[in-house]
Amino acid sequence: MNRNLKKSTRRRYFVLYVFAAVFFVMIFTRLFSLQLKSGKQYRSVSDARLSLSVPVIAPRGEITDRYGRPFVTNRTGYFVVLEKVNETTQERHASILNVLKILTEKGSTAEYEDSLPISFDSPFRFQYPKEEKNKAEQEKKFKTENGFDENSTAADVMNALSEKYKIDENYSNKEKRLIAGVRFGMEKNGFSVSAPYTILEDADMETVTKIKEHADLFPSVAVHERPVREYLYPQTATHILGRVGKISSTEYDQLKNSGYGRNDYIGKQGAEKAFEQYLRGTDGVSSIERKIDGESTNFIESVDPIPGNTVILTLDLDLQLAAEQTLKKTVEETKSSASSKNGGSVVAVDVNSGEILATASYPTYDITEFSEKYNEMAEDPSKPMFNRALSGLYEPGSTFKPITTIAAIDSGVLKPDEIMETKGEYKYLDRTFKCNIFRTKGITHGTINVSEAIGVSCNYFFYEVGRRTGIEKIAETAEKFGLGSLTGVELSGEEAKGKIATPENREQNGGKWYPGDVLQAAIGQSDNLFSPLALANYTATLANGGTNYKTKLLKAVKSETDETILKSAQPQINQMAGASKEALTAVKDGMLKVTEPGGTAYSVFAGLPVSVAGKTGSAQVPGGTNGLFVGYAPAENPQIAVSVVLENGDSGTKAARVAREVLESYFEKPKTDDKKPTEEKPYTLLP
Repeated sequence: MNRNLKKSTRRRYFVLYVFAAVFFVMIFTRLFSLQLKSGKQYRSVSDARLSLSVPVIAPRGEITDRYGRPFVTNRTGYFVVLEKVNETTQERHASILNVLKILTEKGSTAEYEDSLPISFDSPFRFQYPKEEKNKAEQEKKFKTENGFDENSTAADVMNALSEKYKIDENYSNKEKRLIAGVRFGMEKNGFSVSAPYTILEDADMETVTKIKEHADLFPSVAVHERPVREYLYPQTATHILGRVGKISSTEYDQLKNSGYGRNDYIGKQGAEKAFEQYLRGTDGVSSIERKIDGESTNFIESVDPIPGNTVILTLDLDLQLAAEQTLKKTVEETKSSASSKNGGSVVAVDVNSGEILATASYPTYDITEFSEKYNEMAEDPSKPMFNRALSGLYEPGSTFKPITTIAAIDSGVLKPDEIMETKGEYKYLDRTFKCNIFRTKGITHGTINVSEAIGVSCNYFFYEVGRRTGIEKIAETAEKFGLGSLTGVELSGEEAKGKIATPENREQNGGKWYPGDVLQAAIGQSDNLFSPLALANYTATLANGGTNYKTKLLKAVKSETDETILKSAQPQINQMAGASKEALTAVKDGMLKVTEPGGTAYSVFAGLPVSVAGKTGSAQVPGGTNGLFVGYAPAENPQIAVSVVLENGDSGTKAARVAREVLESYFEKPKTDDKKPTEEKPYTLLP
């Protein structure tokens, strides 16, 4: 019984052994076939495919005016890019030359991406787009950053790059330079499978069509669709809206830990830069499997991009257009053939919040031509890229007299009802200061009080008031009204601080203060220098009774996905001016007299259906006279404050005409249903 059981068990094990042996022989045979017999075939299939993640660029948020009307949107653009595929170095170089041939057929060599600072033609030389005085410094920086000897010539650098990039010696010098320029850019931008290199941004359809028609000549070149900024009014609010550009190496080093890539675009100036955190979207990604020859693409998975948020500015589009148009017209009408320095600025702010309603600087430029015409604009003596509204500093002239008035009344040296006999010539120590009316007509303003002196802009009156008050009290009052300080606008680094005339400031600049300087300072001359934005905000502080608000451009931030208001900017107070009601009343009465019969701007504002309180001014500058005006309206219930500066504008009267047209636009245009303030819309406000 036991013997039979053992025989049966051995037979079963034998069957199992045979089965296992056959199974392993089959597996081995299959592996042999896959690895040796068909290995090359499967390797070819495997190598012919790439699995990679391609970023899907998120569109930036729109920028609109306070009523939601867009200044800046997006459109689809075509970018010519070089992708990393399985090709030899020489094949890649051939692709580069072939695509550059198409890009340069239209004479657009300077438009495609090339950051190598060496001339295209031999003998090679270093060349930089910026001004002559910086060339030596830029050349030294380039050599240091890229590991070249400080004594290297441009030819030495080209030889080194040709060797480094293995550029065939059979190419001409120009062809070597073309290849080296692209390879240099690829290296600097971290070229990789997941980071293609952009050769040409925002290509036109003719170029795109040619590239697609000749795709066989450059298998590593592709055309990608990406969102591109579209400025609906390319010459309007240019200095405020700003621009975007490719991230620089310095910016990348600072922002790489915040999710920025080497090929990202970022706000460079203006609102585009100031509100980058809101405008920037979150890129999506497409994981794809594609043949290296580019013939087919299979999408494996994707994550949709999240658009940037909408930035709602405080600007009023209608008012901005009116300010730009009237400023341009007036500057062109007053332009002298003997001077190329004519320009100007207009700023309008909300009296009760500090919101900037309009800000114009002229001459201006077309933001869509910034790159193309940069060198030309940089050399233009009229400085079209200069933001006069925020960065320009000007003597305020007689628009400063309300400050002197408040300083005098609140220090007790002047009563609002004090009557002074003006004599035309004011003698102080060994100097004689003349009133303008005496200088031009040989007459005086007669016997007047301070409000009347503001109305007729009597220098004689304010020479005496300035002497009584002293420079310390005048400077202190100016400071309380925000002059000589930044107004707080969000465009960090783009606003000039300004300067108040004081002995200390004069001495810090190596000058000497003389007793008679206080008289000049009292009428807005001497060392007083303020921006048009600061003048508008100071005027708003007068109008609202002494509250100096921070100026601001941001009204709100709205989610692009569900239109929820993510941020709503509230008024912020810089400081309280602390002026007495008595002093403010005297100043306001005087500013109203400016626009009434007998005032310096009566003829300008006559017939306007809203009352205006203002102050004209003029300031002597080398080569001419700047014209200025500050004012607010309605005089009895102020809503809007305006400042105007006209370079070589002759008088404050011309500046007042610009202000009138701005105020007409603000008050006379009907408020339509589609122009409701943002805060009235039924959005959900998040904390």
